[in-house]
Amino acid sequence: MVTQLNKSHEFVARTLRMSKSTVGRYVEAYKMHMAYLHRYPFPGNQYKWSYFFEFQKKKALRDRREEDDAFSERFGRWVEEGKLRRGEDVRRLPDLLEDSAALSIIDTAGFKAAWEYHEANKTAEDPDGILSIIEQATRQLETLPARDMDLFGKPDSRASELLRRLYGRVCLVARLAQVDLDMEHEPLRMR
Repeated sequence: MVTQLNKSHEFVARTLRMSKSTVGRYVEAYKMHMAYLHRYPFPGNQYKWSYFFEFQKKKALRDRREEDDAFSERFGRWVEEGKLRRGEDVRRLPDLLEDSAALSIIDTAGFKAAWEYHEANKTAEDPDGILSIIEQATRQLETLPARDMDLFGKPDSRASELLRRLYGRVCLVARLAQVDLDMEHEPLRMR
């Protein structure tokens, strides 16, 4: 409807009862898949749409594509060469984005080998898994939708109590580790 009938995202969102951002993800996934089919016009590739839709669902992947023009082509090559074998591989791919060695392993040996390498190195530097837990919690807070803020709006709520406890512990650990929490941060944005 958007690419062939020139309907607006608003029209499609209203008609199909979905958000404009969801329509946008479908459109971007369609464009990525069409570019992929242009590069790899082989039988069966029209059925690989879900890889591109999973890609569009992950903000970290979309951001990486914005920063690195070649990332879309690299992703398409992974799909074509069978380096990514299922949607779960695409959903877990953001965890590897900061690990350039793991991404290189995807190029040669595929996602499974890259994930095993990444996990082995992560375990070696974080044997108790605490860094992984902090990383996961941070990622969740970074992507917390604004609509969920009302969970914390009531001072006596469980959510507010948990947030106060987390803040206190972060301050204590930072003080003990001599980490300055007053440093400049990039501006925070809510989704």
